[in-house]
Amino acid sequence: MADSDDPPRKLYQLKPRDFERVNAAPSSDDTAAPGAPAEPGPIDVRDLARLAANGQPLLSPRRDPAPGRTDVHGVLQENLARANAAGLNDVDLTPRPPSRRKRDYWFCLVAGNAFIVGLVLLLGLNPMTVMFGFGGVIVFSVGLTWIMWFVMDRY
Repeated sequence: MADSDDPPRKLYQLKPRDFERVNAAPSSDDTAAPGAPAEPGPIDVRDLARLAANGQPLLSPRRDPAPGRTDVHGVLQENLARANAAGLNDVDLTPRPPSRRKRDYWFCLVAGNAFIVGLVLLLGLNPMTVMFGFGGVIVFSVGLTWIMWFVMDRY
């Protein structure tokens, strides 16, 4: 028995093809005066060409800027003045303390490789343990170098 509580199935389909015409149809009246646009409707390329041929300006004259400071350079100057007043642009010239990273790197490198070599000597010298020990020394050294000099920051 089918459940009668299910909602009816939704059918989806594409919207019918309908294009909204934004601009009015171009006028076929090319008998207008040589310096004026054909009508106060949308701008046509032929109107712009006529205006350019007569030496008239193609764009409206520049308007006065809005009152107040909307100049980008002015806003940046104000931001710089605020940052200078807060002391954000002051440079600290005290020398940094020496880093302990180099000392820790050499200590870990010698201790880790000595542990691996000692483990190889403890297990006995045969080609298998020597090759695994050599591989362990290489992987440990490369990994420690990567972590200490490329991943970690100065401390």
